[in-house]
Amino acid sequence: MSTLRCPACSTSLSEGSDTCPACGVNLSSSVPTQPLTGSSAAPGPEFQPGASFAGRYTIVERAGEGGMGSVYKAIDNSLDQVGR
Repeated sequence: MSTLRCPACSTSLSEGSDTCPACGVNLSSSVPTQPLTGSSAAPGPEFQPGASFAGRYTIVERAGEGGMGSVYKAIDNSLDQVGR
């Protein structure tokens, strides 16, 4: 059986959780939780421009990627700022 983790903070989750107990992220948003398999985590989610993340950010574009993952340019809707 695999352990579900919060996509924002990696806290262990109970099956069927709607929000993360540690960071409060809405788990029913467009970001799927990722199960851990063995000693390495599953690859992270892919985001498309316009996608919502953590109920706060709107993805603008992929800024780059490397061995550790991808970097996205996004709008922080609560601060009305763009960042990566």
